[in-house]
Amino acid sequence: MAENKSPAEELLDLLKNPFRQSLTDSAIWSSLGTSVGITLCTALIFSFVRPFNTVIYAPKLKHADEKHAPPPIGKGFFAWVLPLWRTTEKDLVAHAGSAVLLPIYYTMNSDKDPTQKWFLRLTPLTVWGEPIWALVVLGYAFNIVICGFLWWNYRQIFRLRRFYFQSEDYQRSLSARTLMLNDIPKNMASDEGVARIIDSAVPQSSFSRTVIARNVKLIPGLIEQHDHTVRKLEKVLAKYLRDPQNLPPARPVCYPSKKDPSYSTYPKGQKIDAIDYLTQRIRELEIEIKEVRNSLDKRNTFSYGFASYDDISEAHAIAYTLRKKKPLGATVVLAPKPNDIIWDNMPLTPSTRSWRRLVINLWILLLTFLWIAPNALIAIFVSNISNLGLVWDAFQKQLSTNTVFWGIVQGVASPALTSFIYLVLPIIFRRLSIRAGDRTKTGRDRHVVAKLYAFFIFNNLIVFSLFNAVWSFVLTIWHNCGH
Repeated sequence: MAENKSPAEELLDLLKNPFRQSLTDSAIWSSLGTSVGITLCTALIFSFVRPFNTVIYAPKLKHADEKHAPPPIGKGFFAWVLPLWRTTEKDLVAHAGSAVLLPIYYTMNSDKDPTQKWFLRLTPLTVWGEPIWALVVLGYAFNIVICGFLWWNYRQIFRLRRFYFQSEDYQRSLSARTLMLNDIPKNMASDEGVARIIDSAVPQSSFSRTVIARNVKLIPGLIEQHDHTVRKLEKVLAKYLRDPQNLPPARPVCYPSKKDPSYSTYPKGQKIDAIDYLTQRIRELEIEIKEVRNSLDKRNTFSYGFASYDDISEAHAIAYTLRKKKPLGATVVLAPKPNDIIWDNMPLTPSTRSWRRLVINLWILLLTFLWIAPNALIAIFVSNISNLGLVWDAFQKQLSTNTVFWGIVQGVASPALTSFIYLVLPIIFRRLSIRAGDRTKTGRDRHVVAKLYAFFIFNNLIVFSLFNAVWSFVLTIWHNCGH
């Protein structure tokens, strides 16, 4: 048995082990060096690439009008630095308090272990024993500062929203004075039925132009093909006609589209004249769209529609009045912008939408629980590789022989793995939520953020902290028993 010491003293002796401190020191420096190096490389690459790719990094400068275009940035490699430096809103919360805590950690570590490296003395690695009231005070100070910043920013957001609602763009937009009706009963699925639904709840409302959604069959797909072909032709012409006085000797060529009904008539695997083909394909798509439109059955309706008013305030007043009501079984909300609507989900019935949402939530719940085990391993072993050496003798010899190398691995592996998860997980959640039945892209993204928040709170705050505490307790008992 080891000499009679308290569990806290045993754990403190273990943490003060020179080998662990050397490993931690290497990990901190490697993590800092990697972060700073990647940041500088990213900034340099961005600085050298940005001036030659303004269409990507500043698309509004080319496509937006003078009123909506952002302030132009010079062509210099570091011309973006000065506008960034002049930005008024800074993220200072993460740095506040360092000037207070670092001297406290350094003093307390120096009193307990004067031989400890100066860099490790700036961390709370071996700060034990008496209460550290500075942490309590700064904890409350951080909360007060964050709440103050939130209050100030919400005031600014409120002013921006009011400015947007009063702007000419919003006042002249059709969606601003339009209501969207969902879950319309079958017997009311007509232009007149949409008007009767609103009149039944708000009989004093003025005349509105109403329309029920109809099954347009292949039109959305044909329009998408048409837009894609037009953009492709514009790209070909922009490259071919870059210098009209000196045209290239050969005209651009391309492969025919596999979605083209006459695809089989073209020579297989052989390119054809791109300008002629794309121009002809655009004409064919326009003719096909007109034919499909003329063949639509106006009786083939969906369960949603729209009602537009002349006055924006009246549309908003009606939406507010009906926010918690379902006149004749339908729901009435302010209409989003057309490009924000997920049109494929609009015809879904409430039962179908609820079932999809339940299935997606079950998948996300399963993913959350499946991540508990990897997250626990990261919390115990990846974030501190020396813990793995305590339960694996062969690996402990490797750690003792190559301390600097494994310190670098520890400093890089944990943040790299965590960053990778932060990048991939939102993609997975968003793809799962696409089929959840949300009617708008904004609503879908809001649900994705809520699910990500719940996932990270559970796995990072609860699982990560819990397993770290459990491992520290087990490590203390293990070492106290003389193993």
